Amino acid sequence: PFFTGLAYCVVSKIHTDQDGAWSPVNRAFQANMRRLGVEITYATTDRHENTAPLAERSVGICEVVMKSLLHQTNIGPVWWEYASSNCEFLLNRLPLAAYNSNTPSDGDCASPLELMTRGAYSRRMISKDLSTFIPVGTLALCHMASIKGSNIKTPKARWGVACGTLGSQIHFCCPCTFSRFYSKSFYAVKINYAKGMNYAHFLGLPPIEKVTKIA
Repeated sequence: PFFTGLAYCVVSKIHTDQDGAWSPVNRAFQANMRRLGVEITYATTDRHENTAPLAERSVGICEVVMKSLLHQTNIGPVWWEYASSNCEFLLNRLPLAAYNSNTPSDGDCASPLELMTRGAYSRRMISKDLSTFIPVGTLALCHMASIKGSNIKTPKARWGVACGTLGSQIHFCCPCTFSRFYSKSFYAVKINYAKGMNYAHFLGLPPIEKVTKIA
């Protein structure tokens, strides 16, 4: 719906690698591209850095952001998928560079997500998302709205480890049972990450693997 009513084709050419899902011998994919009128060109298999430099640089930026997120909260490679989701969330709202020469000096310009959705995802919505964001691996004490105030036997809060986002909601997993839940009412616990601590140390859980080197 973001691209309806345009007088031109939004995507007319795709330059990609030769993955099996969209390779030249994938008949179903090729038939769909012909039906949509999209031209496909392919990078050389053993020369990606030369024949697809923009894609390779984009992957390099994402790699650095993902590793930084893992190091920030001292969690291991097993969390890479959640770090990838955080990376996408941040780069779509806080780009590293601007290609427009008319960028204001204070940096207050439209984010990629706002531009890609033609304003349907507004700057205020993006600011709201960022105001509640906490990085993957962050330990938080989350309010349980299902527990009534008159109930004095059951705790009204539970531990949660941030593992993703859904707009301005944070996706948590229980550090003990790994059950998933969403919350916007939480308190992020301050842990001394600079000394190598993580949520497992704080809660007295068995040690978890950590990223030990960033390249």
